Amino acid sequence: MSRPKHIGEHLKPSDGPLKQMTERAKELTVLDKALTDSLGEPLSQHCRLANIRGSTAIIRTDSPAWSARLRYELPRLLSVLNQHYANATLTHIDLRVERPR
Repeated sequence: MSRPKHIGEHLKPSDGPLKQMTERAKELTVLDKALTDSLGEPLSQHCRLANIRGSTAIIRTDSPAWSARLRYELPRLLSVLNQHYANATLTHIDLRVERPR
């Protein structure tokens, strides 16, 4: 059985899971900002990039009505997100309604 790693080993800036999570969070933040900047008011207040899985961007809206409005923007949003996403080409956007808590 292997010994548990010291917390310092997980926090190394050069490698490790924390670095990967931090880089992923930064990447998603940049993409979310590009999304909200391109949408403008009031739509940007009701939509957020939730995640990227493979070639699919997952966008969360806070009601079905905002999802319906966002559907008209999907082709343009794919282009905007692809301009800011260096890892791959996004080909699909999945809209999900998640009501605010």
